[in-house]
This record gives sequence, structure tokens and C-alpha cells, in this order.
Amino acid sequence: MPTRAHLILFWTGAFFAGWVALFSYVAHLMGQNPGLPFEAPPLHLRTIASLYAGGMVMMLLSARATTLSASRISVVVAGLFTGFLMLVSILHLGMFDFAVPKPDGPLWGISWLPLPFQVSWFWFALYGLCPVVVAILIRRHWHAAQGARHDPLPIVLRAVLASLGLCGGTFALTLLVTPQIGELLWPWPISTFLAQIYAGPFLAFAVAAVMMAMAKDRADTRIPAAGLAVFAALAVAASLWHIAILQPIGPAQITWLGFLALLFGTATATWHNTYQKAIK
Repeated sequence: MPTRAHLILFWTGAFFAGWVALFSYVAHLMGQNPGLPFEAPPLHLRTIASLYAGGMVMMLLSARATTLSASRISVVVAGLFTGFLMLVSILHLGMFDFAVPKPDGPLWGISWLPLPFQVSWFWFALYGLCPVVVAILIRRHWHAAQGARHDPLPIVLRAVLASLGLCGGTFALTLLVTPQIGELLWPWPISTFLAQIYAGPFLAFAVAAVMMAMAKDRADTRIPAAGLAVFAALAVAASLWHIAILQPIGPAQITWLGFLALLFGTATATWHNTYQKAIK
């Protein structure tokens, strides 16, 4: 069974990932976004929201898992997701507002504490702590969490997952290390800061896909498969919602939508395969 520390990680991660996903989708209606400490155009916000929604699903299902091995991949995703976001945030400290404002209203009134100030401090506190917790959990429970059965996914699913993971991981590292090249590959206009922000979640999900391909027990791939499917579906929906921004449709746009469609199909097939195996 997952330990109490695992449950705290999963429930906390699910809550805040859901918070970011929700408010990033509706930020244009509110005029502000209490989920992120930086500004981004609507399509970027909804794409970021799809990443967090996928992470939220992984955390929620992991919190309900009955074995440590079932949540093993989710722990790695949480560490990479938050760890690389923390690294990029440190590299771009100028994008965050840490100034202490002067009160201009009631002490407990919200007007005296600007929203970016609140979110920035909370962002760095949470994303600085989470990778440390993950590192401790991996060190203490990694070997104990390995599945005992040898019942991997079918070879075709493993091959596609490994290919998607390697391609996605390469793209993520390109965004992180050489964001100028990543900007040219991205299917719509993007800044260097946002390119590197995407790198962490993309790398986390890419590693999850490779780990799913290498998993000894297909049951351990069910949770990350659900998260990847949700991410891909919502990312496609966001792109179609703002399809005018992707115009004109060229190789980058076709590759983006095609990759997401293939990821959704593969993740859904993986989940279905593990589900059918479980009920037999």
C-alpha cells in the first residue's frame, strides 16, 4: 500500500494541479489567473492546463491505488514535473513578482495583496519542496514498489510508447536547452520563457511513456495511461478551439496534432488493455 507520505504527495498534487488546470482554462473570463504566477496567451494557458489536468488524473488515481507499484510512475512524474519547473523559474526570476506591497485597504482585504505576489511565493515554496519529497520517497521505497509479476504490455504498445517517449523527451530537452530552436518547431508563436516552462511537464510525461514501455507488469501502466490520455485529449481540444492561431497549417502544426492524436490513441489502448486484463 502507498505510505502516508505518498498519499500526502498525491492528494496535495491532485488539488493544486486541478486548481491550476481549472483557472488556466477560465482565466480569460476572470481577467486574472490565481493558478499561475505569470501571464500567457489563452492558447498557451489552455495547453498548460491540459498538462496539469493530466497530472491531476495521475495523482488522483495514485491516491486511490492499492499497491505501491501502481503509483510508481506517478511519483517520478511528480518529481520531474515540479523539479524542472523550479529550475526554469530560477533561470527566469525576473518573470516573477516578489515585491512586498504596501497595505492600501483592510488588513484582511484582498486588495492590499496583489495576486502575482501570492502565487509567486507559493509557486516557489511548493515546487521547491515537491522534488525533495519525491527524492526521499524514491530512495526509501523504489525497490519495494517494483511489481512482482512479469506481465508486460503487448510488444506493439511498448514499441509505440517507447517511440513517443523518446521523441517527446528529445523535444522537451530541445525546449529546455536550446529554446531558440524550440521556438521554431513550436506550432504557434511562443516566448523563450514559455518554451522552457513546457519542457518540464513534457519531459515528465515522456519519461512516463518510456517507463510504461519498460514496465514488467502492465497493471502498473494503467494510471499514467489515463493521465496521458486526458492530457492529449485536452491539448487537442485547446488547439482546435484556437485553430485560427495555428494557421497556416504546415508541418509543425500537423506534427503537433498528429503526435497528440497518436498519444491519445496509444494511451487509451494501453488503459483498455490493462482493464481487460484486470477483469479476466
